[in-house]
Amino acid sequence: MSQAVLALCATSKPELLLAALLPDIRDAVIRACYHYSSDPSEIEDVCHQMIILLMEDDYRRLRSFHLESSIKTWLTAVALHYVSNYVGRQKKAITLDDISREACVCAAVQEAELIAEEMRCELNVAVAQLTAREHQLLELLRRDDLTSADVARKMSTKVESIHRRKYALIKKLRGLVNSTRDRWAAPLKK
Repeated sequence: MSQAVLALCATSKPELLLAALLPDIRDAVIRACYHYSSDPSEIEDVCHQMIILLMEDDYRRLRSFHLESSIKTWLTAVALHYVSNYVGRQKKAITLDDISREACVCAAVQEAELIAEEMRCELNVAVAQLTAREHQLLELLRRDDLTSADVARKMSTKVESIHRRKYALIKKLRGLVNSTRDRWAAPLKK
């Protein structure tokens, strides 16, 4: 088709131009899809969407062709732009091989509640093994309204001592909780 005929068709009879350009549109879309490594199975869908894009608003995009380049160059530019946006909008598919097995398993609500209850029991057993002074410190540290200075004043000690005792208490509780777990797990291993 000559350039003059293309220009006339683009302005007066764009539907005829579109019908004549269908093979070129498909070629431009195929090149654009391969350029952007798009899935080859989507070529037909993208091709149809591209045709609809050229037909929208009374062939507005098709009428925007002004012979500043060849029709194939113009179609390739339009296809590259459209496929670029199309690929950018697509979410990357995740295969089941990419997902860890643990991510696919959902713990039952009852199981989470049982585990939390078990942890509370272990902590209560550990707290019961504390000395009276450690128990007093724990109760004062649990309160949100007291600062370290307030706790030190109530226990008649220095603030630095409270910090040191706090971390020693946490370490002791962790050790007691872990020993409780070990004692409960030992009968299961036999």
